[in-house]
Amino acid sequence: MPIFLIILIANISIVIFIIFILGIFQQFVIKKYNTKEQELTAKIKEINNSYKELISIKTEWNLKPQEILYYQSKSCSIYKANEKENKKNQINKSQNKIVNFSIYNLNGYLNLKSHNFSKNDVYEGIIYITNKRIIISGAKFNTSIQIDSINMINPSIFHINGEYHIGFVIFTENNIYKGISQDLKISKIIHLLLKVKG
Repeated sequence: MPIFLIILIANISIVIFIIFILGIFQQFVIKKYNTKEQELTAKIKEINNSYKELISIKTEWNLKPQEILYYQSKSCSIYKANEKENKKNQINKSQNKIVNFSIYNLNGYLNLKSHNFSKNDVYEGIIYITNKRIIISGAKFNTSIQIDSINMINPSIFHINGEYHIGFVIFTENNIYKGISQDLKISKIIHLLLKVKG
């Protein structure tokens, strides 16, 4: 047999083997995702049935005039998507804000590669949700996202270092924010605020 045929067959065999291994890993990824999706779907059903209206709460936080606090979460991490991810996940800016409260995943959620979570664009702290803004209060800084700037918010599932995590995704006029939290009330209350504002 000519040497070039032997090399060709060897190369084809290597490629087939690599594809086979990647296929096995992909099946593991899909299985992990399906398990997390079932968990999140059950949580969404539960919160949709039990949390249907906004309830104001008292706070010592210095709110603006006419500002009402609806929720205070435990510590949460919110990541600002990079420019590449923003372009890959653009939605129509005129899209109706009132969409079903259901799972919405960013492009590539079933990829073997993890989502990009840059430490340079992370906001960590307690989240305060008011009728006007989402305030992230950290140890070294405070930042906020205006409610009126939000186009859409939904629960989401993120692939991080081989594992899937429950969180939420926020679309604003200019950015995408990815929140990692088991607390579904964060995204549910913001979703209710968007419905009230229409």
